[in-house]
Amino acid sequence: MATKKRAKKQPVPKKRVAARKVAATKRKPAAKKPAPSKKATPKLKKAASAKPAPAKPAKPAKPAKPAKPKPAKQKPSVPPPGGLRPTAEEEARFWSLLEDAWATQSAEVNAARHAIATREPGDDADTGDVDGALDAVLESLRAVFAFADFPQDELVAMDRVLERKLYEIDRAEVQAVTDGSDDGFLYARGYIVALGKAFYDAVHATPAMAIDDAECEEMCYLSAQVHEQRFGDYPETGSEISRETCSNAAGWSPD
Repeated sequence: MATKKRAKKQPVPKKRVAARKVAATKRKPAAKKPAPSKKATPKLKKAASAKPAPAKPAKPAKPAKPAKPKPAKQKPSVPPPGGLRPTAEEEARFWSLLEDAWATQSAEVNAARHAIATREPGDDADTGDVDGALDAVLESLRAVFAFADFPQDELVAMDRVLERKLYEIDRAEVQAVTDGSDDGFLYARGYIVALGKAFYDAVHATPAMAIDDAECEEMCYLSAQVHEQRFGDYPETGSEISRETCSNAAGWSPD
């Protein structure tokens, strides 16, 4: 029996061997990656590592509404103790209007009026020119008070000034020079006022500057009479004094 010869194995080309190795390598199972640890990270650490949330800006508080002031209760107008007194402005206005009335007269008349106010106390006074102009002066002043545009409250203020000026020289020492009974002394005081501020101040400071038997009744009630003509009655001055003789108790006190 014949012996069979084994066939020689043909050598595999290098390229094919390399390809087989690569294929074998691909078929090998991949190594398993280790599973991550199941231990949970502590919550505190997570909180610590977390970024802090930005704080929301606080809303500005609404400004409080200002309380509405309660209207003050108006107190009724009450004259001060002793009654209303004329203001300095009212007095200045009164004397200014009177001077304007005198300005309608001649320079000679006004020079005579100045001489009466500045003479030596007790000396005789030459009143001829002044007395002759007095009616015209008072008529001029009356026309100002009677003018329709002259306000009522200002007319009342002018009467308040006149009333106060007559009251302040209602004094025994002035009456001793002028003489006159109750009405006569009132008219004498009216004359003192009518000649203007310079003569009035001179008599007020030095009663010996007054003039005997010189009267002017019209001056005493001039503003009050105009008020009655325009508004129907005498003005309410609120002064609580009177222009009548002996109303000023302090002026007749023996002290």
